[in-house]
Formats: sequence, structure tokens, C-alpha cells
Amino acid sequence: MPKDIRPTISLDVDDCIADFVFAVGRKLGPPTKPGAYTLTEMFADSPVQAKALIHDAEFHSMLPPVSGAVAGVRQMVKSTGAEVCYVSSRLPEFGTLTRAWLWHWRFPQGRVFCVGKTAGSKADCIKAQGASLSIDDNPAALDEIKLLTVSEPVVFDRPWNAGYEAMRMRGWDDWRRICAEAGLEMTDG
Repeated sequence: MPKDIRPTISLDVDDCIADFVFAVGRKLGPPTKPGAYTLTEMFADSPVQAKALIHDAEFHSMLPPVSGAVAGVRQMVKSTGAEVCYVSSRLPEFGTLTRAWLWHWRFPQGRVFCVGKTAGSKADCIKAQGASLSIDDNPAALDEIKLLTVSEPVVFDRPWNAGYEAMRMRGWDDWRRICAEAGLEMTDG
């Protein structure tokens, strides 16, 4: 990448930087099938309540960050000089709430896109942003990113994506290896 062009890193929000499934488990009890693909399958004993939390703005605003996410994202952005954009499948009306959550926890500033199911796709948004690296936990989103963009897809390690074949990020202390494997230049920052 030419020196005068900053790379862009796309980050998924829920379960990459915001610990959504963990918070659902604290509210509803442990998942009955932690490796299941959908939230309603994970929480098969209370699928209606689990699905309702997807639409609960207050619940989203109270989510804790994934362990190490704030420091990891900050260090990654500083070290690579990259711009960051946050691309989420949250409901489009959660854009302002998501920005407030990110700034509250002191994540690096960046563009925020909540595409939901009706405002396009994550891959279309990532392509429009010209991201060179995309970190996501959802295999379907990663497949679409791989197919429709030039972004290097990175799977953020979670029980529901254990069999997914891609560059795997095992947690936020693993950001430096991921950036190196993706070919992003880094300073000592």
C-alpha cells in the first residue's frame, strides 16, 4: 500500500469488541448450546427472550467490551496508522447508540455503520470503505466479505465459528500477528 494512503480496518461490533453473547448469558443463564450458530439456538431454553435482546437498545448500551478490546484496538490503530470503521449488523436505528458506546469506552474514533437486515450488507459497506482488513465473528458475514471485497477476512475466535477456515484471531492480544500476516506495516507504537 502506498505510504500516503492509510489502510482501513473494519471491525464488527457484537462479539468482536462488545461482549453480546456473554451479556445475554448473564441475563438469561448460560447458553444451552454455546457452539450453535444462532442466538435462539444457543439459548434454546429462552429463544424469545434471547431474540428480544437484539432489539433492546438499553441492553446494547450496557454491554461490556470483550476482554482486551479497548487496548487492543487502540494499539492496533496507533501501530498501523490505520483508520478504523465499525461495521455492525445491529439495527440501523442503533447507530447513535453504538457511537456513544464506542466513545464511552474510549475506542478509537472511526465511522460507524449499522446495516441491520435491511440497510444493505456488511460486505457492501466494507467494500465502499475500502477496508484492507476485516475482523468479524460471523461465518456468513466473513464468506460475504471474502466474496465481495478485497478485504482480508479475519475470524475472531468464538465457539460458534470453531470450524471456519480463515486467518484466526484468538483474542485482542493477538492483533499484532494478524496485522503482520495481513501485510499491514507497523511501527513500534
